[in-house]
Amino acid sequence: MSGIYVVPNEKRHMIDGKYAEYVKTAASNKKWVLVKTYQIQEKKENYWIISKDFDITNLNCSTDNCDSILQSHVTGPLDSLDFYSFLKARNIDLKFKEREK
Repeated sequence: MSGIYVVPNEKRHMIDGKYAEYVKTAASNKKWVLVKTYQIQEKKENYWIISKDFDITNLNCSTDNCDSILQSHVTGPLDSLDFYSFLKARNIDLKFKEREK
């Protein structure tokens, strides 16, 4: 296994060895990734927006801090009101797909 925690970040993912927050659903297009997470203990949904407006293909992530570059393009956690306001203000026409029951 390798990689970094993006959403939720590492500090929010587990608390005292137990899962604290997980990704409930996500959607993406060429410019954006939208994520809805769920905090288990708080029974609360959080929203995250990741801009894909960066390029790390020419960087050496062993020496360059690629993690911080990626994290600088993550907005969140947001509540639903702030999340949908963010989408509207930037004309982001991307929606979560409803899961089949």
